[in-house]
Amino acid sequence: MRVAICDASALPDASPVAVGMIAECLTSLEYLDVSRCPGLTDMSFLQLGNLRRTLRYLNVANSNASADTVNALRLMMPNCEIVP
Repeated sequence: MRVAICDASALPDASPVAVGMIAECLTSLEYLDVSRCPGLTDMSFLQLGNLRRTLRYLNVANSNASADTVNALRLMMPNCEIVP
């Protein structure tokens, strides 16, 4: 399963709650693109650790994901390609 929320104008209210719901409900998710979603926080991204068994690609480019968060995600999800 693939989900792309690639532009804040496409989903201006992208929020930590939305990411939490994705992480909780889409348990077979393999591809997630949340690039250019400035409403997301480091805590939002850390919720994605719930998908560590299935997620293979995560794009967080041009978002508010800090370098520390990207590194934490890489440790949590070693089989996931993370685009910072």
